[in-house]
Amino acid sequence: MRKFQVCVIGSSDATYEQYSTAYEIGKYAGTKGWVLINGGRGGVMEASSKGAEESSGVAVSIFPFDDIDKANAYTTISIATTIGYARNCITVASGDCVVIVGGKSGTLCELTFAWQMGKTIFSCSWVDGVSMDYADKKLDDKREDRVIAVHNLTELFEKLDNFYEDWLSRRDN
Repeated sequence: MRKFQVCVIGSSDATYEQYSTAYEIGKYAGTKGWVLINGGRGGVMEASSKGAEESSGVAVSIFPFDDIDKANAYTTISIATTIGYARNCITVASGDCVVIVGGKSGTLCELTFAWQMGKTIFSCSWVDGVSMDYADKKLDDKREDRVIAVHNLTELFEKLDNFYEDWLSRRDN
């Protein structure tokens, strides 16, 4: 049976706050037995992979280039797409939900893909970058909901747990 997959997106050159936040999210996903999905590079991607790896979890990197050995050192499974930033679409499509931690233009691209796909998107509103800028916002009128603003890790983990329980219910029906 397929495991629940959480996609974490954010900048490859993370600040200390972005890195530590992503690390805690990866660690939480690992302890829950969820699969962590990210873009395989440094910064937020490395931090979330490290958290997952250190809690005996699985971190899958959807890497933009052709060398699977160049994904961050904490990657469990590396998928080399060879398609550069176009891999952003695959990254967010692979998550049952998406968590934004900081981020710049690449993260905004991923956010837009996730929005178009109808993904549930949790945004760390206390972290500077795309996650702060788009928390509790609608990207357009194609959806009734908003990017879900979370204000701290405790709230994020509660919302992820609730989403997971809903996911299990939908899957079992």
